[in-house]
Amino acid sequence: MLLYIVFFVALATGQVTDDLDTDGDGHLNINEVTAKLNLTAVVYALDTDGDMQFTVAEALEYFDHHMINQLDTNHDHMLSFQELMDGLTLADLFAYYDANDDGFLYGSEADKIYQMYAAQQNAANPMP
Repeated sequence: MLLYIVFFVALATGQVTDDLDTDGDGHLNINEVTAKLNLTAVVYALDTDGDMQFTVAEALEYFDHHMINQLDTNHDHMLSFQELMDGLTLADLFAYYDANDDGFLYGSEADKIYQMYAAQQNAANPMP
C-alpha cells in the first residue's frame, strides 16, 4: 500500500513524469525508459517481502498469465529473480506495455513503468 501512496504522490507532484519524460512530450519512448530504469533495481524494489521471488498473485500486478508462464521456466508458479533476469529486458518490458505498438507509452500504457520507476527511486532514496 505504501508503494502506491508514494507512486501517486510522485505522480501528483509531477516528479516521476518529469524524471522519465525527459523531452516533455507527454509520452515515454524506449530511450527514456532505458536511460532511467534499471531492471535489477526495479525487481529488488518491487520485492516488498524480500523473498527474491514473486508469486503469481504478486506478478499479476505487472504481467498477464501468458507473460508469467513464459517467464516461469521451471513451472513452479513463482517468478524467481533469476527467471526475471534471464527472460526479461527493459526493451521486452517496454514492448509488453506498448499495447498499440506505436513505439510510445502514454496514458494507461505508461502507468506500470511510472510505478516501477517510483519504486526504484523510493528504494534508492528511502523516506526518513
